[in-house]
Amino acid sequence: MKLSSVNNIKFHSQNYDDKSNIYKNGNCTISTNVKNTNNVNFTGLTSSLVKFWQWVENGGRALSFTIEDMGGTNIPRTLMGMFAGFQYTKKINMNALKQEGIREFLTGPTMTFMPIAILALLRAGCGRSANTHNENLRNLSYLAKGTVKDGVMDQNKFIEKTVRDLLEKTTEKNIIENAQSTSDLTKEDVSILKDVLIKYKDTLTDKSISKKDRKKLAASLLDEAQSTFSEIVKRTKSSFEGVDFLSAKYSITKDKQGSTNFKSYAEYIADYVNDFAKYTKNRIFNLDDDALISNFKAGYMANRILTVACMVFITGKLMGYIPRLYTWASGAVNPNAKAIYNEAQKENKSGGVK
Repeated sequence: MKLSSVNNIKFHSQNYDDKSNIYKNGNCTISTNVKNTNNVNFTGLTSSLVKFWQWVENGGRALSFTIEDMGGTNIPRTLMGMFAGFQYTKKINMNALKQEGIREFLTGPTMTFMPIAILALLRAGCGRSANTHNENLRNLSYLAKGTVKDGVMDQNKFIEKTVRDLLEKTTEKNIIENAQSTSDLTKEDVSILKDVLIKYKDTLTDKSISKKDRKKLAASLLDEAQSTFSEIVKRTKSSFEGVDFLSAKYSITKDKQGSTNFKSYAEYIADYVNDFAKYTKNRIFNLDDDALISNFKAGYMANRILTVACMVFITGKLMGYIPRLYTWASGAVNPNAKAIYNEAQKENKSGGVK
């Protein structure tokens, strides 16, 4: 933002004198003969703030929570503990500093990052679908029927089916062969979004590129899929009232629908395909295809329950040790109040307190 002095303002009035740069209106006189030497340019500050908050946004919920927790509670409370009783002792309260610091700087990160670490371990061991919501395991297993033959999934067919379903349910329109107007939902729309999701799915398992580059490329393709989806919905919807362009609807059963964040749903689709391929690889099943899908669904629903249970139990157990740790570090007496207790005792002995 740039603030300019008033000499840049043009007065289109017969009361304005070009020679003296004076604008007169009754008893009011405004001089525009002001040097433009005090321009304030906030470009650098604004750019830095935008980049910072974009970095926070890209970091997801964990980073966002950490930044808010640090600035809102951790640092302020630790500083308050450090100066607890300072007006009486004129000394830094090291015990209170230890107590507040350990409690604040361990509680938030433990609650935030421990579940993430547990989830990462379980996804690595059980498959990425361990993070898929049960509703979507049911939804994707319903759509998988007809795409598996002799224990092998036709991945392109499955992804095309899920894309058709989510576009039809979200836009509330049927897919047609040839567009009659720009608002029609066509097979080309399905094909474009399907191709992006297939690239995203393949990227997740591409070992020919480094983990860092794979993660970066996957995120870029997910953004592209989101943009493609939003553009299709915007073009085909006749009314935007109540429409969330970041949310996708889908079939859970023939008569039941659900909805979730589009990016999350795209991740669930790719994870389902990749994990189903692992599940059926090098195995001999005495099950028909529908029973195989049902078994896969049941297994990952159990993994989901295990994941949530482990996150709650382990995180809760670790949280229980934090009070013991900061109590041990700061001593048995509350260090925040110790200086006040000491001062009160002095006052009491000297007769200042009755």
